[in-house]
Amino acid sequence: MKRKIDNRDYKYYVLVGTGIASGWEFKSDAVDASKDMGPVQTKVSARATLKRLGIDPSDNANWLTGATWPTTASKNPSMTYGVMPAYSKFVEEYEEEVGRGKKYPMNLKGEGLDAAEGTRFDQTGRQTHDVDSLYIGVVELLEKWEDGGSMADEAGSLASGILGTLGFEWI
Repeated sequence: MKRKIDNRDYKYYVLVGTGIASGWEFKSDAVDASKDMGPVQTKVSARATLKRLGIDPSDNANWLTGATWPTTASKNPSMTYGVMPAYSKFVEEYEEEVGRGKKYPMNLKGEGLDAAEGTRFDQTGRQTHDVDSLYIGVVELLEKWEDGGSMADEAGSLASGILGTLGFEWI
């Protein structure tokens, strides 16, 4: 049996969509953690509010899990497949690989373009994205992957490929 992620001391939670990103004893800590997630839309909610929404923090299935950063200096942080890196780490790697203030180039066609349908990457031909747009676009691809539609695997592969160019590895 898996160990419960929830802790009885947690009173406040950071939500991304309907998934729990983190739990906190103090509301101020939850608010700070929410701000650290960058442009991803988050919400801080109390335990009682989650239960009213039908989100049970004691159920591991309601948690977004798996982001683990190496304890030694590593060029390629490894994460569980489908988990986004922390926004601050994403920005750091983006600036190292692409350059501060520069745009990430993409040219989607065929299956890649099909996978991007309904996301900010859904356009034919050359496109460029700043760090915030790229981060949100990868989150949109992950939402498609998690929804399990007809292009779910391709959306996950596209997200993995983008992260791979920034030095992240999904395992």
